[in-house]
Amino acid sequence: MLSFLSTGQLAVADFNQDGSPDVAGRSPSFETAVVSVILSSAFKAIWPASLNFGSQGVGSTSAAQTVTISNPSNVSINVASIAATGNFSQTNDCGASLAIGAHCAVTVTFTPTATGLESGTITVTDNTKISPLAIPLSGTGVNGPFLAAYPSRLNFAPQTAGTSSAAAGILLVNTGNASLNINSIGVTGADGSDFTETNTCGSSLPAAGSCTVNVTFAPVTAGSHTAGISISDAAPGSPQTVALSGTGLPAPDFAVGVASGSSTSSTIAAGKSATFNLTVAPVASFSGTVNFTCSITPPETPAPTCSMPSSVNLTGSTAAQVAVTVSTTAPGSAGMSPCSKLPPASLMAAMLALFTFSLLFMAKRRRLPALAASLTLFAVIATTGCGGGSASIHPTPAPNLGTPVGTYTVTITATSGSLSHNMTLTVVVQ
Repeated sequence: MLSFLSTGQLAVADFNQDGSPDVAGRSPSFETAVVSVILSSAFKAIWPASLNFGSQGVGSTSAAQTVTISNPSNVSINVASIAATGNFSQTNDCGASLAIGAHCAVTVTFTPTATGLESGTITVTDNTKISPLAIPLSGTGVNGPFLAAYPSRLNFAPQTAGTSSAAAGILLVNTGNASLNINSIGVTGADGSDFTETNTCGSSLPAAGSCTVNVTFAPVTAGSHTAGISISDAAPGSPQTVALSGTGLPAPDFAVGVASGSSTSSTIAAGKSATFNLTVAPVASFSGTVNFTCSITPPETPAPTCSMPSSVNLTGSTAAQVAVTVSTTAPGSAGMSPCSKLPPASLMAAMLALFTFSLLFMAKRRRLPALAASLTLFAVIATTGCGGGSASIHPTPAPNLGTPVGTYTVTITATSGSLSHNMTLTVVVQ
């Protein structure tokens, strides 16, 4: 009993010896009686009060279970330690102090080392009245779980590159008498990108339970491809692997090449032609029309010209023969002047005779008109030789020098749908 000096007086002390301050007060109607004591004491709540892990394969780790520790009191809880015993382990996020109204989680797993019932505890040590507090744990070690895969290897039939096979299934069976935790299932290996998987397994597989992993093969390129399905779990021997293999076949296509005995280059003189013999062959049962275009660089004047079929049709396995002719222009002489055409020889002889007669036999007084007539006749004859009249006189055309000397690149482009292939030929003009 406490004595108070005045009515309504309060006293603060650790009345219950728990290390936390308490408050005491008296009623105003009594001079010396203590009528109430308000205690401040830390206490915790635990849920669930115990954990049972059931049957678990020896040497394997169970799925995690959680215990929640709450602080419903009006003071903080100081946590000194949380520890597990037996074949149980724990992790927690409680820290050194649990604030008023807060809670934290203790995560527990079970890894039996022998068959039979096993027990342990999670012990929580703090500043509450009930400390340390032991949370009972139990579980039974059994032979298992064990994981078996059927088949242990998948061999896919040859598949055309760029296409996908039908799905092939792998059956995973838990042959033990305990639940099996599955961490991950995925494709691994050098050619893992050529295989894909989906599964129905989830995160655990019960005793004697099974699930299916479906695998497809979609080779990107032709050739041999290998990979594996890797299963990471709690069973002995994890991760288990199912080998995968398959062969990619070439996709339908065509190839352009030089015919046997032909060449990709030719040296010719200007005015000559070069002929190249090509083959267009189907690949992987290609069937369809192959179209051709031809371009020549550099673009000189006059440039070489290219001639070849516009297209060929391929069926079955027979190659088509294609001839490509590259033609050049020969150099020519300068154009003739319109006045370079001479009069006939008989007219020239008559004119010369008239001129000579005028000089030798005609009288002087008649000689001058005769000479004038001779010159007039010569002019008429010359004009006739030039085509007549001034309107027929034109500039002399520029000379034709032919295809310039140099090296020309001839590009043959063959297309069929989305497929396209180029081939380069070389023509040297000397």
